Amino acid sequence: MTVHSPGSMGEMWTITWPIMLGLFSSGMMLFVDRLFLGHYSLKAFAACANGSVSAYIFLMVPIAMTSMSEVFAGRLHGAGQEEKIGEVVWQMVWLSFLLLPLFFLIGEIAPHVLFRSGIYRQEEALYFATLMRGSFFFFATPALSGFFSGRGKTRIIAVITLGSNGINALLDYLLIFGIGGFKEMGIQGAAYATVSAQASCVLLFALFFFFAKKNPGRFALKIKIRTIWEGIRVGFPAGLGHASEMVAHFVFFKIMERTGSEYHAIAVMMQSLYLLFNFINNGIFRGTRSLVSNFIGAKRYLHINQNIFSACKIHALFFSVLFLGVIIFGEKVGMIFLSKAEIFVVFTPSFVITLKLALIYTSLFFLLDGWMWAMIGALVAACDTKFIMMIGMIAQWVTYLIPIYIAINYFGVSVAGAWLLVVINQLLMCIVYFLRIQKAPWEIEKAHI
Repeated sequence: MTVHSPGSMGEMWTITWPIMLGLFSSGMMLFVDRLFLGHYSLKAFAACANGSVSAYIFLMVPIAMTSMSEVFAGRLHGAGQEEKIGEVVWQMVWLSFLLLPLFFLIGEIAPHVLFRSGIYRQEEALYFATLMRGSFFFFATPALSGFFSGRGKTRIIAVITLGSNGINALLDYLLIFGIGGFKEMGIQGAAYATVSAQASCVLLFALFFFFAKKNPGRFALKIKIRTIWEGIRVGFPAGLGHASEMVAHFVFFKIMERTGSEYHAIAVMMQSLYLLFNFINNGIFRGTRSLVSNFIGAKRYLHINQNIFSACKIHALFFSVLFLGVIIFGEKVGMIFLSKAEIFVVFTPSFVITLKLALIYTSLFFLLDGWMWAMIGALVAACDTKFIMMIGMIAQWVTYLIPIYIAINYFGVSVAGAWLLVVINQLLMCIVYFLRIQKAPWEIEKAHI
């Protein structure tokens, strides 16, 4: 796929950096959302955290299903069957359409169940419902972008994502604060901006898909139930596992709410920083998934472990830079999220100590999370997604939430101690996935496309 040796750091970086650039702009837009909302009101800032996590819990499963277009495209590209790629992309687009009525219904019903109590319930429900109504665009984006990433054409993804996120930033400013004649909409304005940016992504990917030079399947519109089912069969377990992880994070933030608004604010800050830098982890995951899919299609299994190791080395370099920044800047990072008046009230000595420890633990979590996602990328490419589902649904509760709940409520563990438990859980997850990789599931699992 590149001029570099298969499985090398050079190949991994060539495929990954455009994806990371596009994802960085997406993470930056989420970060900008939080900054705008933080300066709009602390209530909107906190509600955005729970509202967005709960929304993505629902969106994650269908996104995982439609993003299988990248795996299928990669396998077909590796096997030299490019004429079939457009067809599988279309099937994932049709799947996106089929899911739309269900998510309209979820947007109407789920807020009454999820947000029945809590001081931020109205804002959380509003943000959640708006994202559900625009769900098609979240599903169709990975379906269409898989055509490019599966074939190693990742630069176009960066260009389109940068453009759409520019739209998001502009609309955030206009709609949250009511600038330029627009109505002041607060948190709902942030949600509308996100959906609009995603819609622009779909439009641009569709245009480039239709006008791509090597795409004989651009008009392969016929619905093929077998291919759609394969996307569901392989993508659903991975999405459910990831959604279970998101549920665990959602519950974690609910636990943090009980520690007081100031310490809950630290949790929101850490989540916002993680989302800002998550472009690296996500880029590592998608780059590994794309390359390993091609290796599997070409039956070049010997390069897979080398590719995973290259991905982990690249991620360790990013971690080194991030950790150095945490050591140098410390509590100054937290100040950018709050107004001057709130800094004066909130920044007590105990708050600052907790914030510094949380920053260090979040950095370590970032390192381990990236290594874990490199291995998950290979497992998804191998269609070994039932294992991912099992780990996501069981381990996140046994080694993550239950210990944290007991530690805080029965042993009086501090907020910083809770973050340390999060790091320990992530270390255990890395060990579990490493052991699974050693079984080489890509030589066993098959996809019928």
